[in-house]
Amino acid sequence: MKYITTSIAAFATATALSGAPMAADFYKDKTVRVVVPSGSGGTYHLYCQILARHMGKHLGGGTASVITQNMPGAGGAKAARYMVTAAPKDGSVISMINPGSIAFPGLRPGVGFDTRKMRWLGSMSGRAYTVGVYNGSKGDSGFTAAEAAKKFGPPVRTIEDARKRTVIMGTSGKASTSYLMPSFMNKTLGTKFKIILGYKSGGTINLAMQKGEIEGRGNFYTGYLGVWPEAVRDNLVTFLARLGPDRDDMTVMI
Repeated sequence: MKYITTSIAAFATATALSGAPMAADFYKDKTVRVVVPSGSGGTYHLYCQILARHMGKHLGGGTASVITQNMPGAGGAKAARYMVTAAPKDGSVISMINPGSIAFPGLRPGVGFDTRKMRWLGSMSGRAYTVGVYNGSKGDSGFTAAEAAKKFGPPVRTIEDARKRTVIMGTSGKASTSYLMPSFMNKTLGTKFKIILGYKSGGTINLAMQKGEIEGRGNFYTGYLGVWPEAVRDNLVTFLARLGPDRDDMTVMI
């Protein structure tokens, strides 16, 4: 699940002003920033764009301007750290937080921020999370199944397959769920996911899968539907596991 967050101070200010004339005065003609914890091309960016497009209609009597600011780095940790340590605490900056960043400070002390100092404003969506591999099964223009078998080895279609050989996965950083979930599965299920760090966004990870740089990734199911629907429609991605809400069209499970 993704959350839109801001610091405690900013939320407290917004709460104090909510429904009062001075709240409208504060946001009148003001520019509000929505921080995206990744580069462009993925659904984090898309969700923040959707939010920015509509939020301004409800701030300052519809006079506020809402813009997005991409802040990729460390799987979302850079944006989370910025919100806690440097962002203005007046309600003019909010951020989407990678869910992995919520737990990250507890797993790796000393990362420079404490998510307990954030106040949750809301959630864009409750979404099923998946771990999947690209298979190019429809012979699309990307990396084909035959090419994948030659480069990586036998096809991986189940968790049991992922226990038998190393599977190359991509992520934007160690604070990202796309790092934490495959790592968790390695520890608990005996899978052999090898996770490559440093991709700037979900969009670049998707492209890396299609080019044959990596085999798969962790991703929200609607993350594919939002920016790469062909992955689901044409069965280009095989889902090895699902975590989160049940869906009639998302039935694979650990």
